[in-house]
Amino acid sequence: MLILVTSGCVTQEQIQAAKDYQREAVRRLANVDIQIRMGERANALYPAVHAAYVRAYNEGKQIISPKPMSTVTPIYPGGAQLKLAQGVVWVAFVVGPDGGVVEAQALVDEGAPVDPSFIKSATDAVKCWKFHPGTMDGVPTSFGLYVPVSFQLRL
Repeated sequence: MLILVTSGCVTQEQIQAAKDYQREAVRRLANVDIQIRMGERANALYPAVHAAYVRAYNEGKQIISPKPMSTVTPIYPGGAQLKLAQGVVWVAFVVGPDGGVVEAQALVDEGAPVDPSFIKSATDAVKCWKFHPGTMDGVPTSFGLYVPVSFQLRL
């Protein structure tokens, strides 16, 4: 609930601005919740990679995450376009010591179902991405990452 405390008159514009601010704050909290859930699922998919990261972090090693060199935009599936389908697919993946994507898998969010054709397109695209390898104490190593891949129609 939003409560406005003022010493004078409040304009409609100020009330609307406060409501807009509150809506945006709620939207951002929902996005953080989704990111946390997807991160937990990604870590569960690749437990050995996650355990190595946690161990290195706890040992105080210098950790440098992989940095994208090139990404491929997923193909918008034709059937989904005809249905005017839109959505977001979260993809968990492992970047190997050479900077290539070793494995990629969609993370399903039961609260936000997406067109099944988006899943294949998103994972196929992520598998083509290239990274500057991540390192732990200067040694290239595998890293688990996850990203949202958005499918939005431009009408």
